Order: sequence, then structure tokens, then C-alpha cells
Amino acid sequence: MAETFITTGNLARFKEKTDALYQAKELKTGSKTDYKVLSDNNLTDAMVAQIGAAASKTGSVTRFTAADVDLMSNATKIDPTTLSPAGGQVGDLIIDGHHDAYNVTAVADDNTLTLGPAIGKTGANTWGDLAGQPTIGGKTLAAGDNTLADLGIEAAGAAAAARTGAVDDVKKLGYDTAASVDKKVSDLKTELTNSLAGAYEPKGSTAFADLVAVADATKGDVWNLLDAFTTTADFVEGAGHAYPAGTNIVCVSVTTGEGDAAVTANKWDALSGVTDLSGYIAKTDLTAATDADIDALFA
Repeated sequence: MAETFITTGNLARFKEKTDALYQAKELKTGSKTDYKVLSDNNLTDAMVAQIGAAASKTGSVTRFTAADVDLMSNATKIDPTTLSPAGGQVGDLIIDGHHDAYNVTAVADDNTLTLGPAIGKTGANTWGDLAGQPTIGGKTLAAGDNTLADLGIEAAGAAAAARTGAVDDVKKLGYDTAASVDKKVSDLKTELTNSLAGAYEPKGSTAFADLVAVADATKGDVWNLLDAFTTTADFVEGAGHAYPAGTNIVCVSVTTGEGDAAVTANKWDALSGVTDLSGYIAKTDLTAATDADIDALFA
């Protein structure tokens, strides 16, 4: 009986269909990680932009001018035509060329704007005016370029010398370095390879009937049996177990009994057998799903 399986192309088709059915998620205003949900009862970003545009005509939205508008530090009135955008209303915030901020406190009949006192520092800021200047290693950064020597940081040569000294100290204390660990790993791999190489000794192929007696075999001898066979009492698992042609068997030592009654004898041990695959579906019984199958889910 044929079974249908899903491919990556089917998944892409399924996504295409679901995207067409549902509204895409939208981030909450001001957030880069949290998405709006139905229970938030909040506006879309497009609606917020429309409300903001309408509100700017009623004087309820703060307005910023272009950076080239210079009110000077003692100015109290300004011609609204010099602003960008032109005009002004009570509550607007005006930024001058020095980046000082002023609130619009009144609008005269001739539309001249009256400004409140400057908010914050007047004039351009310098590096020395900044609070909480950054530091590296406890050294405060100065204006302009800062060299490693200015910050008391070791040059590359000194750092390399310190590293070499540290490695020497590790060696003196008897700790392993990368080189010594690599050598130990390499030696261990060689020892393991040699041990495995001596564990089995391929002896060739033979018919089961011509197999050498297990008592005359040597531990580690491996034979490839050319025909199907059924095990005898000479096998570790006992008699009566069927194996197909091409099975490899190895001679092993098996000890039975304990103490003075213990007896060690050679036995054959099968290295391969038959795996029952009846519980698996054959590749020829699989059929890939089609776009029509996915479309039918949305019909």
C-alpha cells in the first residue's frame, strides 16, 4: 500500500497558502521583539502615522526645525517663516543651530513666535563638557586619537613575551601544554590501532562443512562462510540458529564455571546476521505529495 510523504516544496506551498489566509504579525510600536496580539487593542503603525499627521495641524505635536536654523542663545522671538516646516504653535519645540532647545510660549497676531528660555546648555558642546567620559583600563579617553601608550596598554611584542613566559611557567609546574597533550593523544591512537589490528586474524573463506574444528582454531581467527548454515554447540549462542551465506565468524575464548571448576574453551561467534526489515516501508511504496494535495487541505 502506497504512502504519501511531504517534501520541502510541499511545506513551501503550505506556507504560501497560510500566508494568504492570515494577516502577518506586526511589532508593537517602539519594540523590535514584541508583537501585537488581539488582546492589546492597540493601533497599527500606519494608523499611528495618520493620527500624528493630523495632530500636527492642531498644535499638539512637537515640531523640530532643520539644523541650520540659528536662533542665537539670547533670542526670545523668531520669524515663523524661517522654520522648517514653516509656522509654529504654542507647545512646539524649536531646535537651533547650536542644538539648544526652546519652547514656543506664545504666537503674536503677526505670527511672530515668543520663545521660552533655552532648555539645557547654550552653545556647542565640547568633549570636556560631556559627563561620564568612556575609559579603558581605568584610563579616561581624551579628545582625538588615543595611542596604546596613552592608555597604558602593552604593545604586541610585550604581550607575546608575556605569553611565552606564561607557557614556560606552565611547563615548570608540570602541567600539560598543547604540544604534550597532542603527543599523548597520538601515542594512545597508535596503541589502540595496534591493539585492534591484532584482535582479528582473517583466515579466508570456506564452506560450513569444511570449517576447521573450533578446538584447532586460534583466538581471533575469522572465517567467511560461503553458504547458509545453522549453528552447532560449538557456537557461543548454542545450536539451532540460522545464518545466511556470507556470514563472518570469529574464534573466541569462553570460560564457564567458577573457581577450580572453571573451564575455558574456544567457541565460534557470528559477527553478522540477518536484520528483520519487515516493519519498515519500502522506498518504492512512497509517493511524494503534490501541490494539489496541499490545495485540497484549504478547499
